[in-house]
Amino acid sequence: MLNARRQPSRYGVLIRKEARDSPHKIDLAVCLIDARHVRRLVLAYPEWTKRGRKRTGRLRAFT
Repeated sequence: MLNARRQPSRYGVLIRKEARDSPHKIDLAVCLIDARHVRRLVLAYPEWTKRGRKRTGRLRAFT
């Protein structure tokens, strides 16, 4: 996460490494960005809100 750098461009903000040949990885930062994007897409999907699922605030664990 700490190796990712923001870089503004004409298309928006990009995420990059310090240098192209840097051995440090930014895979976790990219995965987190993708996961957040997918979550926002799912929550914005109309069929997801029609499911009628009531949120009780309880965690169900099956053993």
